[in-house]
Amino acid sequence: MSETMINPTEVSDWVIGRISEISDSASVAKETTISSLRIDSVSLVGLMADVEDNYGIEIEDPSVVYQKKTVADLVDFLVE
Repeated sequence: MSETMINPTEVSDWVIGRISEISDSASVAKETTISSLRIDSVSLVGLMADVEDNYGIEIEDPSVVYQKKTVADLVDFLVE
């Protein structure tokens, strides 16, 4: 993870917005399970690359997204 100060609310809002766009769903919430969104693997890995680019958060293994159950779990991991 990066040593840069990360605003958790900003990252959360951005990730939820991007997931909404990728999944074409207006009802994405923090409690939404990632598996229920039916997002393809290329898009999820791309999302992790976008997080790195936009927030300077180093993600060693982009497949970590598959280990997180909900959007909140993913955001918590990103900002910890």
